[in-house]
Amino acid sequence: MDKPEQPKRDKTNSSSYPGGNLDEVYSFAQKNPWDTVALAILIIGIIAFLFRAYWGGFLIGLIGGLYFADGIVSWCSNIKSNITSEGIVRSLILGGLFLGLFISAPLLFIGGAMGVGVKQVINARKD
Repeated sequence: MDKPEQPKRDKTNSSSYPGGNLDEVYSFAQKNPWDTVALAILIIGIIAFLFRAYWGGFLIGLIGGLYFADGIVSWCSNIKSNITSEGIVRSLILGGLFLGLFISAPLLFIGGAMGVGVKQVINARKD
């Protein structure tokens, strides 16, 4: 029985993450400096979260807020229709989940809010 052919990776696509080859990692870092810095901060935040949950959570939230700002803003701007489409029970459970996470890691949310704010300021200056 013949094995199916494996799809070949497009090495010219800079948006794909690097494989195990060190040259690919270096090439990715050169082509995507901001993504590389964000990944480094995220890794530092995850490690710091193990020892200093507040500051690690802040770094994780900051990077998450920067990367998901557009989705967060669009979801919050349509919150009434989102609650209606999801249902009141699911929305209350989601709200309780966020409240519990906020109580356990407040700087995660504060960092996320700061990231969203910074991204909105950057987008406003581009326009």
